[in-house]
Amino acid sequence: MISINLWAGHPTGTFTIASAWENLRNKNPISPHLPSPMVSRPHSSPIIYSPGSGFKEQSRTQDRLPQHSDGSNGTCSLCNSQIETHDHLFFDCTYSRLVWEQVNRLTDLTWPNLPWQDLLTWASQKWTSKFQFSHLLAKLALSTTCYFLWQERNKRFFQQAHRPHNATATDIIQQIRRQVNNLKKQYTISAARQFLWGPSLGQSGPSV
Repeated sequence: MISINLWAGHPTGTFTIASAWENLRNKNPISPHLPSPMVSRPHSSPIIYSPGSGFKEQSRTQDRLPQHSDGSNGTCSLCNSQIETHDHLFFDCTYSRLVWEQVNRLTDLTWPNLPWQDLLTWASQKWTSKFQFSHLLAKLALSTTCYFLWQERNKRFFQQAHRPHNATATDIIQQIRRQVNNLKKQYTISAARQFLWGPSLGQSGPSV
């Protein structure tokens, strides 16, 4: 059976970075019993947002599947070397770390090396501005990278389809560029960042 993901954060059911961050960001009083914005068939995105408590772990990584009922041995399908946990998948895994580093070379932003839940808490408190382009890039980088890594993980796990880390990173960067292109009129963007995030901004941009 093919796994199909439906995004409940947008009326069309199609994933967009803007709707992802809108669902993920911290903006309301605590209400711990709200449903996840991601509806999964049968496997969901690794992050959900709960107002007041910010980012939360949503996915069942293999260490949480009782007795590995899926028949796996609990090993991360991205690196095949460590037990799969959230801390490992984001971003201790050699595959995911290479993807994350490649994405952030273009964002030119610095992220702390923290356990997964601590990183989500830090990000939800750090990147809060609606008007600074660097904050937009940070939001897009984290949400898009997590989404694509989870999709790669599921394809490997359920379909035995593998892609190299640079191909995944390139897809992430191109998706961010498309979103930046849609939102660029709302921000003041430096010439250096316009070059880095071309060609969507009308620049040639570096290859990735």
